[in-house]
Amino acid sequence: MSKEYDNLTSWLSDGIDLKNRIIHLDTEVDNESVGKIYRAIVEMERRTDAPIHIIISTYGGDIYHAFALYDILSNSSCIISTYGAGPIMSAGLLLMLSGDVRDCSANSRFMAHAVSEHTFFDSRKTSEIENDLEAQKDIEGAMIDILAEKTNHSKKWWRNAIKHSDVYINRDKAIKMGILTVKE
Repeated sequence: MSKEYDNLTSWLSDGIDLKNRIIHLDTEVDNESVGKIYRAIVEMERRTDAPIHIIISTYGGDIYHAFALYDILSNSSCIISTYGAGPIMSAGLLLMLSGDVRDCSANSRFMAHAVSEHTFFDSRKTSEIENDLEAQKDIEGAMIDILAEKTNHSKKWWRNAIKHSDVYINRDKAIKMGILTVKE
């Protein structure tokens, strides 16, 4: 087998189709998944400026990595088309909004929630807890900025909506809210 075939097989096993410019994000949003997608975007941009299609089906993941990928996709020299299939939740919603063209399957579900931190009981100083809380508020503010910029709802609306519970959104609501760019 040639090196080109081995490389193509490797890309395809990671859910990346360089030839047809399709990237599948069907895992947790983390360092590994974002790294693979970043390398694929760079390679696709190197080859041509044709649109890139991102198919998203994820329950979310790390918000810091989601912001990194959001910035990469938002600043791509290519048109980015995002398509949701199944769960587009948490960090997945943020990534969905990075698309210039956004659509989803009929039974997809979006979910937004306040930024959360998973910790186990440990010994921390009050100043460390306060510092972490400020960082978390900053990240949540940046997320709300994007949600408000890319949808039909204000920062105040999003802040109130996610304050105490998860917000689940079906396709019809996503169209009305401006999450999707397609029309009914």
